[in-house]
Amino acid sequence: LTGEVQEDTDELVPVMQPHVMAVLEVVVMCVQEGADYEARGGLNIFQAMIRLCPSIIAPHVLDITQFCLVTIANSQEIDWEVRLECLGFIEEVVKLRPSYLSKHGMLDPVLTVTFDVAAEPQVEGLAAWTITPHRYALQVIDTIAKSVKPKYVFQNVMGRINNWMSSQNPWERRAAVGALSAIPGGCVEQMMPSIEEFLPYLTAAFEDPDHFVRQAGCILLGQFAV
Repeated sequence: LTGEVQEDTDELVPVMQPHVMAVLEVVVMCVQEGADYEARGGLNIFQAMIRLCPSIIAPHVLDITQFCLVTIANSQEIDWEVRLECLGFIEEVVKLRPSYLSKHGMLDPVLTVTFDVAAEPQVEGLAAWTITPHRYALQVIDTIAKSVKPKYVFQNVMGRINNWMSSQNPWERRAAVGALSAIPGGCVEQMMPSIEEFLPYLTAAFEDPDHFVRQAGCILLGQFAV
C-alpha cells in the first residue's frame, strides 16, 4: 500500500499518518513479549515507508528512532535480528534524510549507541560473513560518514576513536579501528592533508595483543591503500 502512495500529493498520506504510531505500539509490545518475527515485520514496514513515502512517517521518525536506539542498547535482552532491523531503520533515516540527525540533536546519541554495539564481543558459532549487530553498527557509521556533513561527523567520531584506542577492553579497541576504517569514504578531505597522522593507529592495531584487533587493522590497511 505504501508503494502505491504518490509522495506529497496523495490523499492517502494524511489518512495513513495516524496509524504509524499504532504500528509502533504493536512493535513495542512484540519486542516486550519476545515476538521477534512480528517485531521484525513491523520494523520492515517502517523501513519501507521511509524509502517509498517518507511523508507518511515523517511526523513520527523521532519517536521511532528513539525506540530503535533503546532496543539496540538492550543487547542482553533483545533478539539480535530485531536489533539489526533497528539499525537498518536508522541507516535508512541517515541515507534518505542526512540532515535529520544533526537537526534534531540525534547524531550524538546514534553514534554513542552504534559505537557501543560495535564494541560488543564476537558472536561465536556464526559464519565469518554473517551480519551481526557489531558489524552492522560499523556499516551505519560508514553511512553516517558518507551522508552527514563532515563538520558534524569527523571530530565527533575521532574523539571516540582516540578514547578507545587506549582502552583496556579489546572489543573497544577493535571498534575504534573498525570505525577508523569506516569514515574515509565520507571524510577523505579531512584525512588526506595529514594522512601520516593516522599511521600510528595502524601500527597500534598490528601490534595489538588481541587477534580481532589485528584483523581490524588489516581492513584499515586496505582502506588506507585505496
